[in-house]
Amino acid sequence: MTRFKSDTLTQCRLSRHTGQGDKITVGWIESCFARVGNMLEDEERDIWEVVDVYATQPTEYIVKHERDYLLQRAGSDI
Repeated sequence: MTRFKSDTLTQCRLSRHTGQGDKITVGWIESCFARVGNMLEDEERDIWEVVDVYATQPTEYIVKHERDYLLQRAGSDI
């Protein structure tokens, strides 16, 4: 069981306006919300705008590989 209702997730660049300028992040969101210009609310009640939309992958694949970056350094050190 995953925390997502959608069968697919889409990688998006998100922007949020603050009093100290814009904050930018990249993350995976449910594909039904991945439309440029959509406004999303996170758990902290911050509002994020979808700025760019990139790759779409099956939710099961993303959840299975979401921590792969932790092994990247060990695999790339000489």
